[in-house]
Amino acid sequence: MGVSEKTRKIVWAEAGGRCAICRGEVITPGTDCDDPSVFGEEAHIVARSKGGPRAENLDDASRDSHTNLLLLCSRHHKQIDDQPTHFTVERLREIKERHAAWVRRSLDDNASGSVRLVPDPAFPQPRALALITRGNPLWNMIKASLAFEYALPDDLPDDEESLIVEFLDLAADKADAEVQVGICRTAATFFTHSSTPIRAATTRS
Repeated sequence: MGVSEKTRKIVWAEAGGRCAICRGEVITPGTDCDDPSVFGEEAHIVARSKGGPRAENLDDASRDSHTNLLLLCSRHHKQIDDQPTHFTVERLREIKERHAAWVRRSLDDNASGSVRLVPDPAFPQPRALALITRGNPLWNMIKASLAFEYALPDDLPDDEESLIVEFLDLAADKADAEVQVGICRTAATFFTHSSTPIRAATTRS
């Protein structure tokens, strides 16, 4: 009986023109002087001949049905026939179904115009910040900063917003004071360690 032209079209359409195992295209681009090269093959899941790999009792119509065929590249067609113990009927049917489902998902994604976002390892994903509900953790965070700015939620009640702004203004003033104190301490330390040589120089003059 043989595989009909209609059956071949069904097999190729269901597979999306790709090998069901490696999912690579089974056609090469044409050249200026030659047509594209096709190396896709309709492989039988249950062998077509009684002595073939994965031979079972099937009638001729069932053997050449699209349900008993899957599209493979020439490399993987040879592999499944050379390794029938590994590539059993059940395994090949599972491969065929998984591949058909993958093709359908791919077509649906392209039709909907959806975009799949892939994280860039060069830019790690931000972690969720811990909620600060007390003054001490907030101050410990602010005092170690060279500068800070803040934003408030849009739906915050006016009294809470005023309280937060007042606190952050006080924190900014305290941070400025801490900087000034640090400068004064640094200067005092410098003059303390430098006082003896200065007096000695003055005495000699």
